[in-house]
Amino acid sequence: LASYPPLSPSYSRLPTPASESRLLPSEQSIRRTVAFDDNWRFFRGDDPQFRDRRCSASQCPVPSLARDMSKSPSCGLGFCAPTFDDSGWRLLDVPHDWSSEDLPPRTEDAHTPVLTVRNGTWLFAQGDRPDWSASSVDESAFTQVEVPSDWRDAPMNYKAKNAVGWYRRRLDNVVPAHVAATNLVLAIGSVAAEDHTYLNGVLLGHSGSRNPTCDDYIRFRAYTVPPGLLKPRGNVVAVRVWSQGGADYPGGLFDHPTLQNGDRTRNGPFDVAVSPGAKHTGYAVGGVGWYRKAFASPSGGPDRRVSLTFDGCYMNCELWLNGEHLLFHPFGYTTFSVDITDALRAAGEQNVLAVRISNLGTSSRWYSGSGIFRHVHLTVTDATHIKHWGVAINPQLAADFAAARVNVTVTGENDGQVPTTAAIRVVFHWPEGSVRLPSEPAASDAKLIPPGASATFSVVGVLLQPMLWGVRSPSMYVAAVELVVSDAGGPDRVADRVDVRFGVRKVEWGSKLGFRLNGESLKLRGGCLHHDNGPLGAAAIDRAEERRVEILKRNGYNAIRTAHNPASPALLDACDRLGMLVVNEAFDSWSKGKLADDYHLYFDAWWHRDLADMVLRDRNHPSVVIWSIGNEIPLRARPLGASLSRELSDFVRARDPEGRPVTSAFSWSPEWNPAEADDFMAPLDIAGYNYKPQFYASDHRRDPARVMVATESYPQQSYESWQAVWENEWLIGDFVWTAMDHLGESALGWTAATLPGKGMLETCLGKSPWPWHISNAGDLDICGFKKPQSFYRNVLWDVSPLEMVVSGPAPAGTSEQISAWGWPDEEVSWTWPSISEGAQVIVKVYSKAHDEVELFVNGARVGRAMRGGGGSIAFVNGSWFRGIERLTATFVVPYSPGNLTAVGHVRATGRTDVRTLLTTGMPAALRLAADRTTICASRNDLAYVTVDVVDSAGRHVPHARVDVNFDFEGDGELYRVGNGDPRDLGSFQQPRRTTHRGRVLAVLRPKANAAGGTLTLRAVANGLAAASVTLRTKACPL
Repeated sequence: LASYPPLSPSYSRLPTPASESRLLPSEQSIRRTVAFDDNWRFFRGDDPQFRDRRCSASQCPVPSLARDMSKSPSCGLGFCAPTFDDSGWRLLDVPHDWSSEDLPPRTEDAHTPVLTVRNGTWLFAQGDRPDWSASSVDESAFTQVEVPSDWRDAPMNYKAKNAVGWYRRRLDNVVPAHVAATNLVLAIGSVAAEDHTYLNGVLLGHSGSRNPTCDDYIRFRAYTVPPGLLKPRGNVVAVRVWSQGGADYPGGLFDHPTLQNGDRTRNGPFDVAVSPGAKHTGYAVGGVGWYRKAFASPSGGPDRRVSLTFDGCYMNCELWLNGEHLLFHPFGYTTFSVDITDALRAAGEQNVLAVRISNLGTSSRWYSGSGIFRHVHLTVTDATHIKHWGVAINPQLAADFAAARVNVTVTGENDGQVPTTAAIRVVFHWPEGSVRLPSEPAASDAKLIPPGASATFSVVGVLLQPMLWGVRSPSMYVAAVELVVSDAGGPDRVADRVDVRFGVRKVEWGSKLGFRLNGESLKLRGGCLHHDNGPLGAAAIDRAEERRVEILKRNGYNAIRTAHNPASPALLDACDRLGMLVVNEAFDSWSKGKLADDYHLYFDAWWHRDLADMVLRDRNHPSVVIWSIGNEIPLRARPLGASLSRELSDFVRARDPEGRPVTSAFSWSPEWNPAEADDFMAPLDIAGYNYKPQFYASDHRRDPARVMVATESYPQQSYESWQAVWENEWLIGDFVWTAMDHLGESALGWTAATLPGKGMLETCLGKSPWPWHISNAGDLDICGFKKPQSFYRNVLWDVSPLEMVVSGPAPAGTSEQISAWGWPDEEVSWTWPSISEGAQVIVKVYSKAHDEVELFVNGARVGRAMRGGGGSIAFVNGSWFRGIERLTATFVVPYSPGNLTAVGHVRATGRTDVRTLLTTGMPAALRLAADRTTICASRNDLAYVTVDVVDSAGRHVPHARVDVNFDFEGDGELYRVGNGDPRDLGSFQQPRRTTHRGRVLAVLRPKANAAGGTLTLRAVANGLAAASVTLRTKACPL
């Protein structure tokens, strides 16, 4: 690793929960790690002095990104200067994600200005003349039309095939801010199907093709205006449009039905015109942001070292301290540290830290967020200290599990001026709840550490009758690791101490063995999980991360795959505490990218550091059982991909003393032969398969030693996927795409009813990303509410014995289309006010263990389903009879308000399971329920309040869509709101939200208050009884 950059000598936070507050660092130790999250100043936008700057080759690993970095380490007088006046900037705490925050109105936005010209009166002409792009032309051939409109309709009535038409519009009274803007965007909207757009005779850009796809008819068109081109008056916009034409294809500046108002406004944090990532990132806006923080230099002796650790900043993060440039870190998901000692002022004096974050271009295939979206920590150590992530703990269980040999490897560093003799001492503390005393100290031999050098120490301890970490009982030990220094002429002293949590468990895998945890066979009931927290955006607040894991555990998951980047430390801490297995994934691309500005730009220069940072940071987490080096790597079927697969796999193994297995998620293109994956998969311990269950058996016959895991699978194929998992030891589990919805990958799981009509419109309906801004492929929505497929999975995984969903009748002349990642439009409801009594509805009863399922409407049996009945339908003894297929009994019954009841029978035991759905009354009131009644008075805690619309009997009204307004009082804030609707572009920040399927979510965030206090939320809606809830906050140990 001659070219591998050294890690900074610092150490990240090891949070100490209340139950382990007895494990405070030794008073003799100088190490202090404190949260560095509060009192940051923030500005959304860039420093003018950085515009058009270039950087040196040493600072820019990718010359094409030079525009995003500073020219030299010196700061000048701009935002990074300690003397800069930031009093007008926002004051906030991190974690913070500016991409999830409301954008200002387009007319007031100086950072992402948009000039909207779409709707209103235009001139239109059929045919094609190049001079019609000019500012001044003879417009006698043009007809006045109103836009948006389809040129097939009156007054244009244009139905020629391979048709070309021109639109022209004059722009006067342009606001001065738009005239002066250097990054103005001209919003055109949807065009059918190819456009060339001009401003004052200058071509701004063109989109679409002569072989149009659905995307060419629904893509939003917006173009950057060159500085100086726009005038206060007398501007002319000209748009040339080509369409396939005829009666089947729309043409011109038309509005696809799914683009409602998309070209006219921005909503909350979403703007279709200025989001470079567009549907990939959910139409959120990145850009550049600056953070500044003033702080006093920490106390300590002359040899103390001070470092900062950032758990994650997205992306291209640069730091200055007191005007001195410290570092550039491009990858948004890896934790990094920097030693700031030499740039600090004297103890007690004020310092100014400036952070610039640049999220420009198309950097992500999903919602990434922008900003310091994870925690920051400040650490003070002695000159001789334990290296950052310098403790590796590797418990080895005896064959009978009666004892564990705990191997502890520690790296000590000497950043002082004189040699130091040091040794390591380790004490093991038993898990909370155990009455056993801490172990006797285990010590290493002493070693001399020269100035500027490091030394590695090894300590071995033994735990008898250890408490094991597992998915049902996740017992966590703490190793108190001390670095003991022998100063010349003085007594030994503890120069450093780190408390490291770890679990004692044994992971095994093999094609005949399967996957085993602590000697027991275990199938990975997995789901892929992106990093965002729904209404919070990408902010990794501890309670938000913990709640996601809690919800998934309740729904039967025992494993998550961190798609497609390293998870936050807070998420892994929660997985450790709650017993959730983790496939920890590193990258979505290597040296060949998927988007123009993604990680491939940095891979060659940075992968060693980023991959090492992930492994070294996370190797002591017992929840991490598999490393993943990448997802659907574009090079995967090429020799370079196979070579890198081996290089990265070996690199990971060299840094993980436990020897966890390594995987990578592989997908196939239609033209590839499955055997082409063999070279890529050969270095992997476990081969990851994305969406290719048809290859399992043939690949196993070709390579019987291969261990496989379904790293991604379609929700609708869950039954077939799990039949294969249960029947084959060498297939160790399945990770559905996805466990929860995420922002971005818009409309991936779309469902829609096709409409009779005009050709391409019918094909495209429902597939348009806008206003979809959420993936809609999860078992749970972004608020954590259950979706219909979650109830199916509950039965599949034996979380629930019986569940039932209902689909209303499709509109006349329509049929339902479902994405491969989607799910039928179903509801757990027998309340259908929009359909008439007697209309046919589809009822699905999910059952795994029952021999027979009966269905009753208002007490009358309307159907029976029997296991082994196949797919036939028959009328038997006055009942419809259907077989139970794929754990589903399907009935078509007339809708009749009242109650719908499914009864499942198990003949062998006589067990009966019942599910009943009731028709509710009209909405009458709101009901609030908090996930907890008392929370910590900490910015890292949150209260999640579910607001339900209920009828007069207090029953949830699933179809209710009402506007809810909130009032908040107390020692905190109404932090975020959401409803899970993938097409509702409402703000996450405003104190109002429209319910989706009868509910909405409010998130409360307390102040950091040692004395505690109260949080009161009141919800009101027109015509409904209001409701409120009050929570208590209390002081909690840090």
